[in-house]
Amino acid sequence: MLSNSEDSLRSLLEQNYALLEQYSNELERPSIKEERIEEILAQVKKLTFHSMKWLLDLIPSNSDPVQSECLESSLNYLQYALTEEKTTSASRRKVLKRVLYHSKMALLSFLGWGQVIFICV
Repeated sequence: MLSNSEDSLRSLLEQNYALLEQYSNELERPSIKEERIEEILAQVKKLTFHSMKWLLDLIPSNSDPVQSECLESSLNYLQYALTEEKTTSASRRKVLKRVLYHSKMALLSFLGWGQVIFICV
């Protein structure tokens, strides 16, 4: 059973994931302007940073080895996302696609843990 703080965190991460999906869909439009790509990239960076902070807050209270592994995987994906954001050699659209991918994988890694537990119970 998840604690209230974990339930709240799950809700926040689900909201972040929904925003990432929205941004991914927007990025698929061929008419998207370069300025909008930069705006989305800035927002995704904020979402990634906040998601990382929230997941790091879970580590001290976590004793479940499966959840620990999911947390570690999520944090790794978020680090990849923040590293990708700094890439200057590719088009900003490609950079944003990679950042979105890593950010979504991070949240799916953590959010998927709860789904596995609920299915097994």
